[in-house]
This record gives sequence, C-alpha cells and structure tokens, in this order.
Amino acid sequence: MKKKFLVYSLLLMLVIEASVIAYSLLFPEMPQKVVKEAQGVIVVAPPEEIKKEEPKTAETAITLGSIPEGAASVEIIVTADDLSSPLIQRVKIPEHSGPFSIPLLIPAGANRNFSIKVFGPDDTLLSKKDLMSSILSEKPNSLNIELPELLAKKRDISPPSFNGLSEAIAETPAVVRLTWQAAKDKITPSEKIRYLIYQTTESGKENMSGPAYSVTGKTSFKVSGLKDGIRYYFVARARDEQGNTDNNVKEVKAATPLLPPSHLSASTVPDKEAVISWEANPHAKAYKIERREASSKKYTEVSSVASISYKDTGPFKGASYYYRIIAYNDLAVSAHSEEVFAAVSFPTTVVGENRFGSYYTSIAISPETGFPRISYYNYTKGSLDTASFNGVSWDIETVDNEGDVGWDSALVIDQKTGYSRIAYYDITNKAFKYASFDGKKWDIKTVVKLKGGGWGTFLALDPETGYPLLSYYDSSSKEIKLARFDGSSWNIETIDAGSHVGYRNALAVDKNSGQIYVAYYGNNNTVKLASFDKKAWR
Repeated sequence: MKKKFLVYSLLLMLVIEASVIAYSLLFPEMPQKVVKEAQGVIVVAPPEEIKKEEPKTAETAITLGSIPEGAASVEIIVTADDLSSPLIQRVKIPEHSGPFSIPLLIPAGANRNFSIKVFGPDDTLLSKKDLMSSILSEKPNSLNIELPELLAKKRDISPPSFNGLSEAIAETPAVVRLTWQAAKDKITPSEKIRYLIYQTTESGKENMSGPAYSVTGKTSFKVSGLKDGIRYYFVARARDEQGNTDNNVKEVKAATPLLPPSHLSASTVPDKEAVISWEANPHAKAYKIERREASSKKYTEVSSVASISYKDTGPFKGASYYYRIIAYNDLAVSAHSEEVFAAVSFPTTVVGENRFGSYYTSIAISPETGFPRISYYNYTKGSLDTASFNGVSWDIETVDNEGDVGWDSALVIDQKTGYSRIAYYDITNKAFKYASFDGKKWDIKTVVKLKGGGWGTFLALDPETGYPLLSYYDSSSKEIKLARFDGSSWNIETIDAGSHVGYRNALAVDKNSGQIYVAYYGNNNTVKLASFDKKAWR
C-alpha cells in the first residue's frame, strides 16, 4: 500500500508541474511562480502587472533667428492630436547677440504644432509666430524660426530726440505761452509723445523731480495762474510711451506784464489843479501819468511818480482832461489803466441869452463821466430842455415841447443805467409829467392831471425797484401828495392833509431801508418833515 501511495503522489506532482509548464508556455506575459509550499499545499503568486512602455522623446532645438530688442522671455507651446494637453515651456532670454537657441524634449510624433511668443520685461507681447512641423523623429531635431518683422515690435529703450523749448511769450499778466518743435522717437508717434514742463522764478532752479505741467502730442502750452510783473523760467522734456525721457536743460524765460492800476479817481480845484489817485500794484516800482485834452485823442506823458496819487497843477490849455496810469518795474510794464476825467474848469455859460431866459433848473452828476447834466424850462420856446457837459462844451436837447411844459423840473440819474429821469409840470394841461431816457429816445408819460393845477414837484427813484417817486403840491386840495409808480400805473397818496402845505417840497429815499422822507413848507410859515415807513406817513 505504501508503494502505491508514493507512486500516486509522484504522478500527481508530475501532472501539476506539467500543468504549470504548459500554462507558462500558453500565457508567457502572465508568468506564475510558486512562492512557497506549506503543509502540502502549493501557493501560486498572482500574475505581475504589465509595465507600459515609455513614449519615445525627441530632442528638439528651436533657434530664433530674430530676437526683438528688449525681449526678456520666450514661451513655447506645443500641441498635437495625440497629446492630452499642450506642452508649455517659458525660457528667460539672457543678454545675447545673434540667434538664440532653446533646447526642448518633446514627444516624438507627427503633426507637432508650435506657437512661439516673445515677451518684454513687463510681459508685453513683442512677437509671435505659429508653425506646424510634419514630424519629430526620435533623432535630434532642429527648427530655425525667423520672427516676422511686422510682429517683431521692438521695445524702445532710447529717449525721444528733442531740442527743448523754442520760446516763452507773456500774453497776459497771468499767462505765458510756451512753444517747441515736435520731438521724434523711433517707436512712439509724435502725437503720443508727452512733454514735461518745469517752472521756476530763478534760472537753473527747476525741480526736475516732478514737472509742474504735462501735455501730450502738442507743440505749445499756455501756463496760467502766474503773478504779474515776475520773470519765469521754463524747461521742457519729451517722454515716449515706454517712459524714456530726454535730459535736455534748455531754458527759456518770460516776464509777465504788470496789471494796470485800477480804481482811478479824480478831484479838482477849479482853475487850479487836478488830483488823480489809484490803487497800488504790489509789484510796481513806479507809475507813469499820461494826459490828454478832452477834445483830443492823443495822450502825452506828463510825469512819473512812485506814489499812488498825482497832483496836476498845469499849465492847462483846455477846460477838461482825461488821465490814465501805467505801472512799471525793472522787468515789465503794464497796459494803461482806464481813463478818468477831470474838469479843471467848466464853461460858465450853459445856455446862451434868449428873449425870455430859462428857469426851473435841476442838476445831477453822471456816475460814468462825472459830468453835470441840467434840466430847465426854456421860457422862450415853452419846452423842457437839458444841457449835458461832454468834457468840452454843453450839449443842448429838447425833451418835451408839447404845450407849455418844463415848469418846476426835477432831474435825477438812474445809477444802474446812467440815464436821466425828469419830473416836471405841464401848465397847458395842468398835469405833472415824467420823462425817462433809454439811451436812444425819451419816453414821456402823464403822472396826474389836477383841476386846479399844481406846483413844487420833486423826484427820487426807489433804490430797490428803480421806480420813480414824485412829490408835488395839489393846488385844488391844498395838500402835499406823493405819486408812486408800481411798474404799470401811478398810485396817488396824500402825505399831509393840512391846509396850504407842501407848496414847496423836497423828496429823499434812504437807499438802505427804503424809507421815504419829504421836507415841505407847512402852514404858519413852518418847515415840516414827513416820513413813510412802508406802512403809513408819520
């Protein structure tokens, strides 16, 4: 029995061994190994995993034949249908001259697409080229690439060529105009070149760390906000789009003219002197005084003073003069000031002799010229006339001649317009009338008609509205009254109802409060005062 068991065991082992050999012959890629034997059981190890074969790589050298000036890095992007994702490699470009070669390891194969990008230091794209190579073999490959000129945008590392400012011209006491020839640059067009302008009041002391002004693409610039009578120095530099700035130090200068003297005034002592005064200019050293006769247009310099007033004692050939002042210092001269008029003397005869003479005069002074204007009743013609001094003689004008008019005239001048306003009595129609001048013609209106007539008119203008206020004596009621214009009609009110009051009167209005005052003749030979406080007469 023992012999049979041993025989069977050997046969079983032979069968197993034969099976293993047969399996290994049929499936060589999955060999099995007997790793150990324990307790009569043979353990077979699992088949080992199949190692994948590594893809073949291609050594490829890409040579760039034209590197843009200022290039800092190159980016290579490789794509292909059999690549799961693009291969990207970025290489810094060292200082070089001539072609630049980049070694790469790329999977070998067909239809490899290359995109070449060249960047500047600030990652600005300077150049780009796309190409396709049909195949990269396992052997070393070499690609020579010339970047296209149109895409090879060179980085400008040199400043513009600029000759500096051409000139500086003072146009006003606060403005200087700078001009220059346009700068030239290799890359930046002229319309994009920026000009940095530096300013100082001392030659060579410009603060070059920061410009006072800048302007792009221009060849002139107006510097404003300057002070009068000061010399200014300027330097301008050109800067291109890449920030390259030239370093010229060419300096131009200009002195701003002084502001002319202002607020001139004149006072006179008839037939003796004229005193002209003005407001000081802080930058002026002295002042020239020029004078002309009122009948002439030619000015003549009569003096130069360091003060802000001048006393002209003649000799005077004419009756009236115009004066103007010019300020100056060591650097500049101002334009002449506005004119001021001074009547050294007036013709004493305003209206020549006539058959019956002239009466009921009233006078006012023009706020613009300082010349007097007179209204009066021309007894010979029975008209209301005016006489206006023009600086040399008197201009006579008839205002109203409809009926016997012009009695008891009262003249005022509207301070806002400078035009005359006249109240007067029309004896023919027993009416008070009002005449206003608009610069071209007279507008005449009837204020009030009285059955028994009237007398003693006086005129003032409301300081707020400019409407006329007219006081007068009503002969019928023997009362003093006020006619007030509201913009469309005249409103009549009684000031004092006493008997025989207001035969002679005078009217005034407080320009600050608007309160009306009337002084007038009262009964029993007295002088009375009435005031209106916007509510009632008191």
